[in-house]
Amino acid sequence: APSARVAAHWYAAGEWAGAGAAFAEAARRAGVASRRVEEAGLWGRAVDSHERAGDRVAAFEARRCSVDAVLASRPISEALALTERLLADAQGDSERLAALLVHAPVMLVSNRPDEAQAAADEARVLAHALARPWDEFEAARCAAVALAQQRRADEGVPLLERFATLVESQGSLAQRFHYWSDLA
Repeated sequence: APSARVAAHWYAAGEWAGAGAAFAEAARRAGVASRRVEEAGLWGRAVDSHERAGDRVAAFEARRCSVDAVLASRPISEALALTERLLADAQGDSERLAALLVHAPVMLVSNRPDEAQAAADEARVLAHALARPWDEFEAARCAAVALAQQRRADEGVPLLERFATLVESQGSLAQRFHYWSDLA
């Protein structure tokens, strides 16, 4: 399995694509082990490697994957800058949706519920148009929390309730947990 050490060797050798993939794998492993500071740094190295390789799509994906680790381990301003960059760099509806799905939660954590709701609402529309029900569910969850932060939880409940059948019939344990805890 690729490690950060192997990735660093590939990086030093100028093998950017291999380094990017190895740094991404090392970042995922650090995330599973809850080493969030290390994970954020490794995602940053993956982004740099993919950019050097000229792989815009892989750099975008590595940047998107880094948001949770950055949010957990660095100042909120860095997570905000990261999601704003993703929104600016997104090409096409699918990337725009991916950027919105990480931007909305950062807005929630930043105590900016109006902006979180706007991002989540846009993501809901895109996810529906792209026929991606689980992304639509995640966007609805963010929108419902944003409404609750604005003391309008009663408006958020219907956004979630429409996913009851999907969550109960196809949802993972985590998705079912999120659904029911968000409704509570």
